[in-house]
Amino acid sequence: FSQKKEMIFYVEGKNQVALKTPQTVMHIERDSKIDGFTLSPKEDFLATYGWSGSVELWDVLTGECLHALNHTETVSTVTFSDDGKYLAVGTLGMGGAGAIRSIYIWNVHKGSLWCTLNGHNHQVHALAFGPKNDWLVSASLDRTVRVWRLDHDTPSDSSEISRLKYEDLEFHNIAVLSDGRLIVFRRNM
Repeated sequence: FSQKKEMIFYVEGKNQVALKTPQTVMHIERDSKIDGFTLSPKEDFLATYGWSGSVELWDVLTGECLHALNHTETVSTVTFSDDGKYLAVGTLGMGGAGAIRSIYIWNVHKGSLWCTLNGHNHQVHALAFGPKNDWLVSASLDRTVRVWRLDHDTPSDSSEISRLKYEDLEFHNIAVLSDGRLIVFRRNM
C-alpha cells in the first residue's frame, strides 16, 4: 500500500496494481505476479517487479507500460533516483551464496541499461541513491553495505568505493539523508 498526496496505490489480485485518485481508478496489469512496486519521486512513473525477473515502467497518468526491463535474475528491490532519471534494480541472483549478484541501473526515459554494478556475493535487498545521483548504496545478505561511485561521463567506469561489513546488518533497510549521510540499520545497536 502506498499513498502520495491524493493517490492511493494497492496490489489488486496477483498481477494488478490499482491507482485510485479522487477522479478515477486505474488498473495497471503486468503479465506475471507483482511482488513489489515503487513510485518515482515526481509521481509520474510507477515501477512494478516480480520474481519473473522483469521490471515494468508505467506512466502514472495514462497507465501505459513505457518499458519492460528484463533481467535473467530474480528482482528483489528497485529504487528511483531523487530526480527520477534512473532506476536501480537489485537481484536475488542465481546459484547459492558466493555467486555474484548484480545491480542494474536503468535510464528511465530511454528504457536502456545505463550500467551494471557487480560485487555482492549474496542477495541484494536494499538500494538508495546519494542526493546528487553520483553514488548508490546497497545492502546485501552477504552482510555488507557497499557504496558505488556512479560515473556519469563513462557509466561503465562506475565502481565500488567503500564497503562496511556487519554480522548483525539489517540488510532489508538502508537510507540516505538529504545531506548525504548514510543510515545503516543493525540488530544489536
